[in-house]
Amino acid sequence: MKKLILTLLIGLSFRVYGENSLNYGETSRPEHIDPYTTQDASAHRIVDLIFDSLVELEQDYSYKRSLAESYAISKDGKQVLMELRKQVTWHPFKGSVHPFTAKDVLSTVKLLLSKNSEIPNQSRFEIIESVRALDNHKVLFSLKRASTDPLKYLGFKILPDFRFKGRKPFNREHDFGKDPTGTGPYLVRQFSSSGEIKLVANTRYFKGVPNIPVITMKPFSDQNIMTQALLFQSLDLLTYVSPKRLDEVLADQSFEVSPYDSLSYSFIGFNTKHDLLSRKLFRQALSHSIHRREMLKAFFDNRGDLISGPFPPTSWAYNLDVKPYEYDIERAKETFRSIGLNYSQSGQLLNWKKQPVELSFLIPIAGEKEMNKRIGVAIQAYLKKVGIKLNLEFVDWYTWKQRVLAEKDYEMTIAMWNFDDAANIESLFHSSEIKPWGNNFVQYSNPEVDTLLAEGSFTNDFDKKIVIYHKLHSILAVESPYLYLWTLKHHAAFNQNLSGIKVDPFSFFKYVKQWNLRKSDKVM
Repeated sequence: MKKLILTLLIGLSFRVYGENSLNYGETSRPEHIDPYTTQDASAHRIVDLIFDSLVELEQDYSYKRSLAESYAISKDGKQVLMELRKQVTWHPFKGSVHPFTAKDVLSTVKLLLSKNSEIPNQSRFEIIESVRALDNHKVLFSLKRASTDPLKYLGFKILPDFRFKGRKPFNREHDFGKDPTGTGPYLVRQFSSSGEIKLVANTRYFKGVPNIPVITMKPFSDQNIMTQALLFQSLDLLTYVSPKRLDEVLADQSFEVSPYDSLSYSFIGFNTKHDLLSRKLFRQALSHSIHRREMLKAFFDNRGDLISGPFPPTSWAYNLDVKPYEYDIERAKETFRSIGLNYSQSGQLLNWKKQPVELSFLIPIAGEKEMNKRIGVAIQAYLKKVGIKLNLEFVDWYTWKQRVLAEKDYEMTIAMWNFDDAANIESLFHSSEIKPWGNNFVQYSNPEVDTLLAEGSFTNDFDKKIVIYHKLHSILAVESPYLYLWTLKHHAAFNQNLSGIKVDPFSFFKYVKQWNLRKSDKVM
């Protein structure tokens, strides 16, 4: 057993403690780190260390002032006046330090609203009519319609005006994502070609200098190797522990585990432009063909819940009256026959041209690659029982993003959404979001859903909003552009040298300034 462990650990970067630096692991390698075009959860966690917003959402859904020192909301809810902090500076850039001013807010809003900017969920900012600088540290936001909660639209990260003057609109290719400048508690010291990112404390941070001088994010291609790195103290922290490895970590008294609510869920996405997958009943039949409860138990020790629709189950928008699809092979076969498909004598499902039905399943192998492979093989076996041949195609994370998000070149795939606003699904299912790098990569289009999404966004009547979103849940469950899988219970794990750890479900590193790392002379 010891020999096996040592073999697994070859290549881990052991280090000498005493540097007072925090090393943590992620299962994906960010290509760029900006607040708006990145679609990796690991990159978003880095973003929260580098950038600040005007206001921050708290766990009780109240707002805390950040770059805004104060704010005042008009009686009609259409205008917000913000007084900006005066002693804030941007991270040093090419030897110069620039002050944070109203120009930065105006520049950010201009980039967010530009039709040429490539921002996946750009629609969430369209409610902003304008922003005007009253002086260097005072801005007035005007919204297109009244809102009972206008601050929810103004919690975006602020970008530096001086980095974007005379530049092209914001997109994934912008050099800013490789060399970002923020106002946050940490600044980027190194972004290596291997994906490792080294951050150092911002000694000018307006909320106070963080206790931990250096934070290094280390990417791992395999969840099991990453967990071993934690157990052998090559890492101080994991943002996510696989449910399969949780008991092993809990059993080691050198580590503590912190559970936290995760506004996320996993799903299988169907490319609704594909001939068979364009049919609602065919997608429903696939949902009846796959035994999700069995997979949740086998692969995640039942540490999660099955879901029936497009919202995280902890969201007020989740409709508890809608039940998940039951595993029912006979019902699946009946549904296939109802749309004119038939079976051969050998049990193969035949299309309308009497040809065997085959589908391809594109699977990213970053992070828990062995788990994804096992899920893929299980789904392949389930579909074989209903006469469908499923061809598995495993690709790296970069290729997956190109094929799925940019080119829409796939039939079925598996993914997970992480939300900062658990009711905001407009970018996932609105037809206007069917575009390269858009979040509606299943290319789902339904005029009724488009209308409901707009109504839900416009209304200030919360009871009406609940009715609208519950109806959306029901429609999207029946329409099945996704096979909704499960939401997993999330746990962070950390070495006992770390203290003061508090994890926020919206922003993992939100309270990092209060974290402490005790020095040790231990050598590994």
